[in-house]
Amino acid sequence: MAAHRYWRAIGLESYGEALELTEFHLLGAGVRVDAPAVLTSSIAPAAGSPANLKDDNLSTGASWTGASVAALVLSWDFGAGGSADVTDIRLGSAVDAAKFLLAGKLQYSDDATTWVDAWTPFAGVAWPGPRAKTTSEAIGGWLRGFKNDVDLSAGGSIATLKTASGVSPRVATAGRTAGVLQVEFEWLNVSLTGATTAVGVMGAASLPTSGATVVGNALDSWAYTNTGTRRTNSVGVAYGASYTLADVIGMVVDFAAGSITFYKNGVSQGVAYSGLSFAELFAAAQMYNFGQNWQVRIRTKGFIYPVAGATPWEERDSAITQNALRGKTRAAAVAVAPTPTTVPVDFGNMRLSPVYQARGDYLTGVIGRGTGRVRGFTLDYVNPLNKPYRCRVRLVRESDGLQLREAWSAADGSYDFQYVDELQSYTVIAYYEAHGKRAVVTDGLTLANGKVELMA
Repeated sequence: MAAHRYWRAIGLESYGEALELTEFHLLGAGVRVDAPAVLTSSIAPAAGSPANLKDDNLSTGASWTGASVAALVLSWDFGAGGSADVTDIRLGSAVDAAKFLLAGKLQYSDDATTWVDAWTPFAGVAWPGPRAKTTSEAIGGWLRGFKNDVDLSAGGSIATLKTASGVSPRVATAGRTAGVLQVEFEWLNVSLTGATTAVGVMGAASLPTSGATVVGNALDSWAYTNTGTRRTNSVGVAYGASYTLADVIGMVVDFAAGSITFYKNGVSQGVAYSGLSFAELFAAAQMYNFGQNWQVRIRTKGFIYPVAGATPWEERDSAITQNALRGKTRAAAVAVAPTPTTVPVDFGNMRLSPVYQARGDYLTGVIGRGTGRVRGFTLDYVNPLNKPYRCRVRLVRESDGLQLREAWSAADGSYDFQYVDELQSYTVIAYYEAHGKRAVVTDGLTLANGKVELMA
């Protein structure tokens, strides 16, 4: 995105009715850029001033009544000859979560007349706690590596894989569960001659293992190596062209079809795998051999060679940490794309009802904070593979047999019960109605055994 003189935040919604903020910063490439700009408010605050949103002081702020929030516009002017490229925001909270900013839209202009949406709406901003600032997550790059074997730079988009430790270094992106998704890999700085590298995907079961478990060496990982082979379960098969320094390797994963296709510099190498059964996959890159430190760049959006029909692995434009929400639309406008932690809503003049805060399930026997999550897939064995099976799924609390939730699994078999008591033990019952023995029971799901997760 290019730099622009004028920026504004519109369509603001708070968690409750009134709005109170202590900071509202604009960031570019992770660095604050709004300091030279003049910040103004279209409606005078009921208390405080817009200047307090720039002073980096969480004890001062500005607040607006519920009646004025819907029409409120916050504007930044960088002055004649001034401009900024804004890629993220940082918000400061006061003490009342109900008055914190839940959603809004950022726009830019070069003449203060014609406005363009900067990104999709930042709907579902996570409450950071009292007198605190929001955080941001890595976008368009790597999220994790092993111990000291990986250095992340440039916002996580470039990973330096270090080999001095003697462990095959590996990095991975955020996990995904559905869609036709694309990523790109590019090896930098050194030749790959005499070494073996792999790019591909791996399942959640292999993610926590050490770097010695190479991508392509497990049943739930599939790779394309620089020698031109495709590899899974430690078996390599001749597949496509070899690749080396500065070659761009694309990968498209089709969750519904269970297929993986690799591309070299925009040229398809053919379908590498098909008919697979995926749950959650993580895009990954890894080195097999030891020697000089190498770098690999990942693009989870903004591709050099975009593939028609595929969407970016990274769904969000804004890095600001978000939580789930649901909305009751009053007037349709821009749609927010669904992710594993958001549901589709129409963004615009809406009333949002929060389901994003940590909370109990408001039923008897609550002992936690309601930040638990139970999710999985309903699959049916069709020789020789498990296939998605859509059916009715119930979540039962084991302490008293109370049914807490019921849902139909999606077309890919996925179900996701969110914001349940994280300290309870659960049973999931799936009803396979086309079978003679209909119920499939999975019990003993707890936080201790990893079957109950914590919401991000």
